[in-house]
Amino acid sequence: MNIKVLVFDLDGVIIDSVYECYITALKAFNRMGEVLEDTPGVWEESRKARVFVKIAEDYYLVLKAIKEKLLDFDKITQEEFNQKNKEFLGNKGAEFKELFYQIRGDMQKENLDAWIKLHKLYPGVKQILEQLSNKYKIVISTTKDKKSISAFRDCLGIKCHDALDKDMGKDKRIHIRTILEKYKVKPEEVLFIDDILEHILKVKETGVNIIMASWGYSNRQQREEAREKGISILDSIEGLPGILKG
Repeated sequence: MNIKVLVFDLDGVIIDSVYECYITALKAFNRMGEVLEDTPGVWEESRKARVFVKIAEDYYLVLKAIKEKLLDFDKITQEEFNQKNKEFLGNKGAEFKELFYQIRGDMQKENLDAWIKLHKLYPGVKQILEQLSNKYKIVISTTKDKKSISAFRDCLGIKCHDALDKDMGKDKRIHIRTILEKYKVKPEEVLFIDDILEHILKVKETGVNIIMASWGYSNRQQREEAREKGISILDSIEGLPGILKG
């Protein structure tokens, strides 16, 4: 591989934000008039359901399904989750989304350090990013906002040269095109690393190298589908330097 730029997704590759999303979603859910307590069982089910979540509104179905025992998150497929979402979300989506981001913003304003502590870096990520940053341009591609990214970089010590946020576009193909132009590189000189198959398949259209991180928000079924489509799976961040040398 003649790679010059490494593009990392943030959630599910560099940081684990599943607990923060759970806390934020639960607050929004209850503020909508639902009643669901924060218990170990609710947290565990929400954590398992994270692999099906693509947008904030999806958490409404996750919590509704937990409350009313609508879905078995160990057995359902993404298609089944999406279909159930159509049945239950209705006009609740816009209200939940607004509350979700309002609550997240309030938590950041009230105590940014406490909000940051709801996240954690995946094991080995900080060290590998520091190691690779000496040879490659490290770029984060995420749909998070600029303020959150800045807080993560400062408080968690995430090493990167650049970060493209939601203001640059929520379609990561746009991010890739921006990177190709900004760094004057060819698609074959870029490696994109994400944990969500949907994102990976879209970015594949740009011609860059792609790889799926197995430690993020995917399940075995989704990783098997990725393999069937010819996408390599990275089992641990520590394995990345060896792949780059190969």
